[in-house]
Amino acid sequence: MSTTGWLVLIGLIILIVVINFGLWRTLKGGRFFTDTTMLHKVSRTLRYPWHDEEEQFSELARRVEDLKKISPPKEQKNSPR
Repeated sequence: MSTTGWLVLIGLIILIVVINFGLWRTLKGGRFFTDTTMLHKVSRTLRYPWHDEEEQFSELARRVEDLKKISPPKEQKNSPR
């Protein structure tokens, strides 16, 4: 085998070892898509499609409850008794 053939073979072995090490490192933590933000956003959207909307509704509900505690409802003056 020529020198070029050996260099190609060694390069492929190094590439395979690096790819396997990277996959092992990311899968060991249990978080596969956390290294790249775009893939993380896509995976979160696929797992929880309404995540952002639910956060907004929770915030709205919390603010409504805070307003109800601050100002109790006033009695209407024109209400029949």
